[in-house]
Amino acid sequence: MMRRFLLGVGALLAIALILVGVPAALIIVAGNPIPTSNQVHNIITLVPDYGNVILLTKVLPCLGWIAWILFAIPMLIEIGAGIAGRKTTKRVWLLKGQQYAAAALVTAVLVMFAGIGAMHMTSPPVAAAPPPPTVSIEPASPDPAATPESEPRIEPAATAAAASGTPALQTLTHLVVPGDNLWDISETYYGAGTRDTDIFQASTNILQPGGQRLTNPNLIRPGWRLDIPDVPVPPAPTADSDPAPAPVPETGEGNHLPEFGAQPAPEPDSTPSPIPAPSRPTATTPSPAPSHSAKADTSAVPHSDPAIPLGTAGGIVGVLAAALLLVLGGRRLNQRRRRRTGERIAMPDPAAAEFEQELRMVADPVGLTDIEHALRLLQAHSANTGTALPELLAVRLTAQEMAFYLVRAANLPAPFEPLTPDRTAWTLRPGTIPTTLQGTVCPYPALVIIGVDDNDGILLVDLEQLGVLNVVGDQELARGVLNALAGELAGNPWGEQIQVSLVGMDVAFPHAIDRFRIQHANHLDALLPELRNDLGERSAALHSYGIDDVHAARILATETEAWAPHILVLDEVPDDTVRRELAEMVAADRRLGFALAVRGEIDATRATLRIESSDRALLLLPGGSVPPLPFTPQLLRGRELELLQDLLDTTNDDATHPEPHAREQNVTTVPPGAEIPLPEPREPSPDPHPLPTAGTPATPQTLPERVPETRESDPVLVPYLRLLGPVEADGLNPDEPMPARGIELMAYLLLRRGPVDGLQLQRAFWPNTPDAANNQRGLAKKVRVALGHGPSGELWLPENTNHHGYVLHPAIRSDWDDFRALVGDDPTLATSDDLIAALRLARGTPFAASNTRRWWQWIAIPQEEMIAALMDAADELGNRALDTRNTSLARYAARVEQAVDPLNEAGWRIELRAALQVADLDGFHAILEDLYARVGGDDPDYDVDDETRILIDQANQRIRA
Repeated sequence: MMRRFLLGVGALLAIALILVGVPAALIIVAGNPIPTSNQVHNIITLVPDYGNVILLTKVLPCLGWIAWILFAIPMLIEIGAGIAGRKTTKRVWLLKGQQYAAAALVTAVLVMFAGIGAMHMTSPPVAAAPPPPTVSIEPASPDPAATPESEPRIEPAATAAAASGTPALQTLTHLVVPGDNLWDISETYYGAGTRDTDIFQASTNILQPGGQRLTNPNLIRPGWRLDIPDVPVPPAPTADSDPAPAPVPETGEGNHLPEFGAQPAPEPDSTPSPIPAPSRPTATTPSPAPSHSAKADTSAVPHSDPAIPLGTAGGIVGVLAAALLLVLGGRRLNQRRRRRTGERIAMPDPAAAEFEQELRMVADPVGLTDIEHALRLLQAHSANTGTALPELLAVRLTAQEMAFYLVRAANLPAPFEPLTPDRTAWTLRPGTIPTTLQGTVCPYPALVIIGVDDNDGILLVDLEQLGVLNVVGDQELARGVLNALAGELAGNPWGEQIQVSLVGMDVAFPHAIDRFRIQHANHLDALLPELRNDLGERSAALHSYGIDDVHAARILATETEAWAPHILVLDEVPDDTVRRELAEMVAADRRLGFALAVRGEIDATRATLRIESSDRALLLLPGGSVPPLPFTPQLLRGRELELLQDLLDTTNDDATHPEPHAREQNVTTVPPGAEIPLPEPREPSPDPHPLPTAGTPATPQTLPERVPETRESDPVLVPYLRLLGPVEADGLNPDEPMPARGIELMAYLLLRRGPVDGLQLQRAFWPNTPDAANNQRGLAKKVRVALGHGPSGELWLPENTNHHGYVLHPAIRSDWDDFRALVGDDPTLATSDDLIAALRLARGTPFAASNTRRWWQWIAIPQEEMIAALMDAADELGNRALDTRNTSLARYAARVEQAVDPLNEAGWRIELRAALQVADLDGFHAILEDLYARVGGDDPDYDVDDETRILIDQANQRIRA
């Protein structure tokens, strides 16, 4: 707090000095800086300035005023934006640096006042309401000394081992914001800036947005991620005493405080029920974002960037999009594992492929991971300390923080920080959560997204805590909400072993995600007896552990079960008799983990989600003390649901055989009438000399890479792209900087094999932007300027001619073009030397480490084509080498396959056969262990393909012989 106060005071003095002190000094020292008419005449006629009178009294003061204006304008902009609670853009290059510095100073002042006024909360203000009485976890034996704020406790099954005395260390991730530097970041995490070199060394291998890496400790960019190594893990409170409450901000008189938490701490039988509400910033009391640095600037945060939408056009929010892409990616990996030589896995049609790009544009995998880690941290903390799980009601996710709203007060572990004095709302900064939580049970598997509030906060509620969610309003939109809930419950990574029963709904989509979580019934009558039986058996199982509540079971009885809830999703309201029975079942058995969501109103005393339109809904909590919370609902319906189903169905389609294509792939055309002299084609020359030898197999990473040589007689470098691995570009003009998506545009045009019109480019690069024409034209212009001209003065990227489109100069090639020129359509027809030369172009998986959060969303189909072609060529070379007993070359081909696609067992089989060929059984088993580790990963039930199993049997026969 004191450091924040001192920084704020220093920043306030600096602002006053810049805005008032500098002009006052200029006026006092130099007076009027405008030259007289005689002085202007002397300047124009170059009359000598004897005594430097004009220089000292006019020229230098004018330069001083200009410099002051260039600092004062950004400062005033940032001050106005801070007071109004608005975001600012920093696009004017002449003012950008000053604006970032001004933003840091203004933010430091706001954070200082925030500390004085107890305004830690950027999450929206919330109100309180009493929850249903059945949600509490009562202690088995009440502590007579417990205060109203004390937590109920559950005694652990066994006493934890004593601490070793050596502090545990962890590696955290830091998201760079404007104004950050390594010294300040080191002070934040270590308390001393001298550890900045440790952060630098730990972060040099991280691939940053745009394909960049950290190479200069004095140059870090907003949006980059840094690894913070060896950060001590805060000691957890012991099981013998309640954890001490985290420090909370003091309440300042007259400040705008959130409604949530303004009341005194609740009594044990009267607990507030917080729920996020939209923020209402005022002109006099802005609420700055709590951040790891006082220099935080929300304009650099991805969720604040208007170019990155939070959801698709139809209403799928980024976290659900990330979960769906995770499922889709896993299915494609399985397709690729099953692919045989010469086959291509089935890919979506153009409409579905465009929708996949839109999903990739809005997907938020970081938010998905952070939520999961945060939930598991709460379970681990409760298990280690013997305290009850916090009763979570809702979560609000932004790029700056996650806010957790509890039904009643609780003490959460570090790095959680309290938002309110009564400890019912907590915040957590992304990137600060420990990731070493394997083996924990996720305690809130029914946490689902309902939509996005007016301040770009993603809202999640715990269905298990609500008990019943009535979804009322337009029937089609309400069904879209239920479809989205079903998809989340089927696919989110924290829904371990959850059971979801859909009644009267289309089950194809959630079944395509995970049929083990989802069951379906046409009518509720057939399902009710099963529900009664399941809940009865669960009650008996809990009693066998001496536990009455699933939350307690998720702490103490996790060896055999995850104790996930049963969620019932109804497409229509049942008759009165069944409705009353369900309401009673929820009221009686919420402790057993049962909840339901229904299209319509099944229980008016429970939470209601009222749909007013596709972009407006209200969340109403029971009791009436919490005002309706407006937000944009998450929907999954209509055309988007059909396209999503198509994407998932494609992953079950049979593999196909590719259409033949020409051996020489330099087919880029030139606009009609243009006469462009071409340099001589550079045919790749095979280099078979440094082949691996027996016992020292080389890996693709150690092989020389083919870089196109530029002849000394060439007056201009010829651009060349390398796509068969991490994307790189050679031969670019070093004097003209390439725009952020310039390499991506070049790759896209090269791979289209012909002209690309503006609309096609917009759909590929900005799939969720309604009018991206300006983006497209601006990017093409910048790339054209950056590339410049060819050897005869022609543009490397000609201007778009009518009815033609964008096309690169035919001399610009890529390693993919060279590969196809060498291998052709059928690798069995290529010479061994050509296969070797082609495989030397591979440096790993094509497009490896490309940032698909905002860019490169279109690469899925060409990436699969490249992977398949590389694998086929390597497989052909490996089989030829085995036929001639050249085991060294066979193992080289196998290593290429493993580097390109480590999850396909074909490359591993080549290497296993090579080891068997020379009777190297020890090497065989070492390769097999590596296969299980890299392909099977963390799956203890992974088993190899039938073809690999045959090789293992052959090895076992040799051992027995």
